[in-house]
Amino acid sequence: MHTTNDKQLPDTAGHGRPCHGAADARRRVTKSRKPARYRFNQYRYDRWDTSRSVILEGHFGSDDLTPLHDLAAPDLWRLPADIRHELRHEFYQRGGASADWDKKYAAQDWLYADVQAFRRSRVDLAFDDSEIADRAQQYAKVCTRIVALEAMQDYAAKLGIPAPQAGKPASRTRVGCIHRLTDARWWRAALRRYWTGEGEAHLRAIGFVHKRKQVYASDHMVKCRRGRKARDKALLQSLEAVSDQGEQLELWDVVSKSQANPALRRNELMVRLRGFEECSLAAGHTAQFFTLTCPSAFHRTHVSGERNARFEGYSPSAGQRWLSAHWARVRAKLKRLKILIYGFRIAEPHHDGTPHWHMLLFCAPHHVAALNTVISAYWLKDYADEPGAADHRVQIKAVDPTKGSAAGYLAKYVAKNIDGFNVGEDYETQNAQAIDSSERVLAWASAGRIRQFQQIGGPPVGVYRELRRIRNPVSVAAIEAARVHANVGEWGAFIAALGGIGAGRQGAVTLWTAHSDKPNRYDEPRGQQTIGLVALAGRICTRDKIWRIQRKRNNTGRSDSALLPSLGPVSITVRSASCVPTDDKSKNSIDQAQFRVGIIGLGLGLPRAGPRIN
Repeated sequence: MHTTNDKQLPDTAGHGRPCHGAADARRRVTKSRKPARYRFNQYRYDRWDTSRSVILEGHFGSDDLTPLHDLAAPDLWRLPADIRHELRHEFYQRGGASADWDKKYAAQDWLYADVQAFRRSRVDLAFDDSEIADRAQQYAKVCTRIVALEAMQDYAAKLGIPAPQAGKPASRTRVGCIHRLTDARWWRAALRRYWTGEGEAHLRAIGFVHKRKQVYASDHMVKCRRGRKARDKALLQSLEAVSDQGEQLELWDVVSKSQANPALRRNELMVRLRGFEECSLAAGHTAQFFTLTCPSAFHRTHVSGERNARFEGYSPSAGQRWLSAHWARVRAKLKRLKILIYGFRIAEPHHDGTPHWHMLLFCAPHHVAALNTVISAYWLKDYADEPGAADHRVQIKAVDPTKGSAAGYLAKYVAKNIDGFNVGEDYETQNAQAIDSSERVLAWASAGRIRQFQQIGGPPVGVYRELRRIRNPVSVAAIEAARVHANVGEWGAFIAALGGIGAGRQGAVTLWTAHSDKPNRYDEPRGQQTIGLVALAGRICTRDKIWRIQRKRNNTGRSDSALLPSLGPVSITVRSASCVPTDDKSKNSIDQAQFRVGIIGLGLGLPRAGPRIN
C-alpha cells in the first residue's frame, strides 16, 4: 500500500473482493484529531496517511470508508448535490486537509456550522414554491391547535421564523399576532422571506455567486423568481376588477399599465431624474456623481473567481444595511450643516452580489466641497486601514454639462436594474447582454429585499401619482396648478408649483389621510389611509369607487369557484370626488369622509394611459 513510506495499498481485502474506495485511498491524507461531536463507526478501522484530501475510516472490503468532509459534517449528504460540491470545495480551500492543524480544525468547525445553517434555512425547500405553500398550510394548522400565543411564537422560532410581537409596531395586537400565526398566507410570505433569503445568502457565502459562475444571484434564486412571476401572471389573468358603478377591467391589463410594468417604471424614474436636473439648472446648482461601496469584508469573491481572504461572511442584505446606516449619518450631518441636497440613488450588485450605490446629487456650488468631505469621511470611518479603501470605496465625479446631461449619468444604471433596455453588454458579466442579466439583478434584489431606487429630497412621489388620478380640472387653485404639470409628466414644473425644491415634503399640496378603525385581515385597525389631496384652500377626494377583485366568469356567466379562493372587497367609499372646504371640522373623520383603499393586496399602481381604476 502507498503511504508516506511508499508501502503498497492492497486492491482486495483478504477475501478476494475488490477494495471499496481503493482509488480514493491512494490519495494523501493527514491524521487529524476529530472533535468529540464527530462519531466514528463502531468497526475496527485503519487510517491511511496518503495525500491530505480524505481520512479513511474502516477496513478494506467494507462500506465504512469515510471522507474527511463527511467526518467533519455528518449531515453533509442531506444537502442537494450542487451545494455539497461547493461546500466540499470551500472546505479544502479553507485548509481542511492542510498540514496546519489550526487551519484544519477551523475548516472542520466551519463546515459543520455551515451545513447546520443550510439545514436550518431548509435550502432543500427554500426555492420550491409549491413545497413552501404546503409547509405554510401545515404550520398554520399546527398553530391553530396551540392555545397560547407564546407557545406559537416558540414554535415559529424553532422553525427559524421570527414570530410577530405585540406592540412591534405599536398598532400590532396580541389578537393580530395569533391571526398571523394561524394564517397560511402569512406563513407563506414568512417562509419566502427567511428560508429563501437565507438560503440565497448561504449559497453566495460558499461561492455560488460570482462573475465566472452565477453572476449577481444563484440559478436557484433566478429560477424560483421566474416561476413565481409566471404563477403571478397566470393568477392575474384569471381575475377581473369590478366597480360599484358597473365598470369591469381585466386585472392583467391594469397591472400592465401600472408601475409594475418595467417600461413604465423606468420611464417615470427618468422623468423624475430629468425634472431634478431642470430644478438644478433653474437654481444654479451643480451635480456630483458618487459610487459608494462596502468594505472588503463584505465582498465574497474576486473578479478572478478566487475567494476574498478578507471576507467576513456578510450577506448582501447586511451590506445594504451598512450602506444605509452610513448614509443616515451623512444626511444627519448635512442637515446640521444646513446643506440642501436632492437627487437619486440606485443600489445594484457587484458580480458576487455585494451591493454598491450610484448616487446623483445636486447642491449649491459652494457646498460641493463640504458634501464630498462629509461622504468620504463617514464612508472611510469603518475598516479605515483596509488597503485601497481610499481609492475604491468612494469615487466622486463632477458632472460636466458640456459632455452630457446629469440624467444621462444615471440612465444606464436605471435601465440595467429594471429591464436592460438599450444598455447593451453588461460588463460585470461574462459578455452577457443587460437585457438578459437584468433578470438576475431583480432576483438578487428580491432575495435580499433590497430597495433598488430611492429619491433623495424633493416632494413625495405619492402626491405626483395621486394628482395623475384626476382627469378633469378642479376648483382648488394650488391643486390644479400642480395637476396640470403632473398630468403631462413635467416633474420639474410640478416641484415649482408646490413651492420649489427647498420646500421638500412640506409643499403647497400634500396627501390627505385619515385614520381608519376598520379591521384588516388580522383584525387590527387599518390606521392611516389616503383619501386624496389637501391644500390651504381646500381638499380633493380622489378615491371614490368601490372595487372588487373576482374571478373571471365562464361561458355560463358564473365564476369558476374551483379556480381561486374568494378575495372579497378591496376598497370602500360612499361618495364621489369633491372639493371640501378647509373649515370642515370633520375632515379627519373616517366615518364622514370614507374612501377607496385601493387594490393594495396586489400592489397595483394606477395606469397612465388606457383604463384606470379611480
